[in-house]
This record gives sequence, C-alpha cells and structure tokens, in this order.
Amino acid sequence: MQESPLRSRVESAVQLVLMVCVLSLVGGCQHHEHMMMLQAQASVDAVHRVHMLIGEGVGLIVQGADLQLAADMNASPATDPLLRDTGTMLVERGEALLAGVAKDVESEAPKEGEANEAYAYTRDLLAAAQDFAQQAKSLRGQADSPHSHDPASHHAHLLINHAVAMAVSGSDGLMIANMGTPEALEPTVRETGSGLISRSAELVHESMMQAMGEMDDASAMPLHGFAQSASTLIAKLSEMGGEKSPMAGMHHGDHANHEGHEGHGG
Repeated sequence: MQESPLRSRVESAVQLVLMVCVLSLVGGCQHHEHMMMLQAQASVDAVHRVHMLIGEGVGLIVQGADLQLAADMNASPATDPLLRDTGTMLVERGEALLAGVAKDVESEAPKEGEANEAYAYTRDLLAAAQDFAQQAKSLRGQADSPHSHDPASHHAHLLINHAVAMAVSGSDGLMIANMGTPEALEPTVRETGSGLISRSAELVHESMMQAMGEMDDASAMPLHGFAQSASTLIAKLSEMGGEKSPMAGMHHGDHANHEGHEGHGG
C-alpha cells in the first residue's frame, strides 16, 4: 500500500521538531556548564585581586623601608632627607592599603557556620602581611638606638626586604597561573613563581644566620622578630599555588572539566 504524501510530510516534520529539541537541550546544557565555569573563574579572579592588593601593600612597605635604610647610612647628606621622607610616605601608603583591604575582607566574612576556604586563606594571608608591617615599623622605631647603624643589621634587614619582595613577585606569578595562562606557558609560570618563593625563604634564613654570628643577642632580638614575621608571610604566600590553595584547586578543577567535555564532544 503506497504511503500518502501528507503522512510522509507529517512524519518528516515530527522528526525535524524532535531533532531541534535534542539539539536545543544539548546546547542548553553546554551553555549552562560554560556559564558555571565562567562564574567559578570570576570568583578566583576576584579573590586574587584582593591577594594582589595585599602584595602591593607589602611591596610599598618594603620599598619604603629600603629608602629609609639608605638614608640611615648617611652616605649622602644632601639626599638623605628626601630618601627618608619618600620612604616614610611609601610605608604609610602600604600600611593604609593593608588597612583598607582589611575592612573589605571583614565585610565579606561568611556567615557563622559557613565554610569558605578562600576567605580563610585570604584572612590568614592578610594577618601575616599586617604582622610583617608591624614588625617592620617596630624595627624602624629603634632607628636611634646604637645598633641601628650596625652594618650587619642593615645588611640583614635589606636582604630580608628583598626576600619578601621576591616572594610577592613569585606569588603574583602563581596567581596569574591560577587565573588562566596559555597551556604551554603555565608550567614555566608556576615553576618560576614557586622558585622565587622557595629562594626567598632560604635568603631570610641565611641572612639571619649570618647576622646572629656578627651581632650580640640584644641587638639581634628586634631583627629576629622581623625575620620571623617575614618567614611566616613567605610561607603563607607559598600556599598560593600549592595543593592547599582553594583558588588553584578551583581553577584546575574547572579546566579539567572543560577538557573532559571537549573530549566527549570530539
């Protein structure tokens, strides 16, 4: 029996409608997954922007302290006042930036009972940065004491400042990797960042070992507290790209899911 043209056209229309529905459903799922990935990455980027502000605050304090130390050496009476004033300004700007970040972090505190690893890490990183700033200020407060012009103390102080600056630079690299870099570059970016942080920790330790051998205990005590706060800050910065970093975990988890979907799609 010959099939009627009308029935054939109806069946073709039904098949077309079903195909459109299936394609729309698949496309909708992929769009939803893509939007979820974008939202997760946006969260990582937002958290890291706060981390970078913390690093910027620490960097200003370190740069200012270096200028103050240079002025303390009295190498150039004509420029020493400018060095000291500029150094003080940078330190104050760094402290103000950390204070502003602290208010922002406090306002974003999760509700009681809610777990938020990214917030907890940010809070701990900020606390370490503020303690470093306070120790640096305390050390500067003793600038008029006899040991403040001790070459060994100056040398160790400068080395510790440079070590912290290296660690901040290394953590910036890890954050850039967390926020997304070309696949071919990511291993190099992470290795460079981790290497800078690792070397900075060694520099703090070695500088203090040398200073302790050249200074008496009373003179070395303030420097020891400063070095300890620097080591704590560097250790916290080292978690930025490690397995404990919730930001790195979020980024890599999303990246893996994205690759998995692309694999299934191919």
